[in-house]
Amino acid sequence: MNQFLTSAGLTHQKIKDRFKNEAAKLENIKVAVLFTDDGSRMPEWRFKYEQILDELGLKYDFINLSEDIDLTGRLSDYGIFYVCGGNTFYILDRLRKTGVVQVLLNSMDKNRLYVGSSAGSIIMCPDIETAGVGFDCDKNEIELKDLKGLNRVPFFVSPHYDKIEKELIENFSREKNKPIVALTDQQAIFVEGDRFVLIGDGDEFGMESVLIK
Repeated sequence: MNQFLTSAGLTHQKIKDRFKNEAAKLENIKVAVLFTDDGSRMPEWRFKYEQILDELGLKYDFINLSEDIDLTGRLSDYGIFYVCGGNTFYILDRLRKTGVVQVLLNSMDKNRLYVGSSAGSIIMCPDIETAGVGFDCDKNEIELKDLKGLNRVPFFVSPHYDKIEKELIENFSREKNKPIVALTDQQAIFVEGDRFVLIGDGDEFGMESVLIK
């Protein structure tokens, strides 16, 4: 299962174009849009996703991970998993409790696609500590103890990168000895096996960064 690790989803045209090319290789292009909502989110975010997926000609279902459901055997009809943004700690907790983590891990050797937006990208890393880095970082309000991610890439993603955060992220990378990919909202990393390709606009470190070591 190849991955699009994005900062802001399929919003940038270059990311969208590469996604279309990769989706065309799938037998099943139906999308499971996995999101969290306890009833407090404004509906505008959903309209944006619908508009982009409609433009791409895809069929899709929105699945609320905040509901107490077991999705272990209910996602086989989907060829594309799209994990939305939000609070990374809460999202990872809900992915575990609904059985989606196991579904994703079992899909890694299948001809499917994964799209992560912000938190959805962070969870594919070895751990989710970068969610707590930055001026507008996530708070671990649920006091999640196990911060291990799905460990599908050998680096750590820091989405919504802005130059004013450069020193903050570099210090975190040095302190924790973590290689960090800092992505702006115009960038994504396409992961195909052990190949990593930057898509979008920008040069090195967001890939003005790409890899902060």
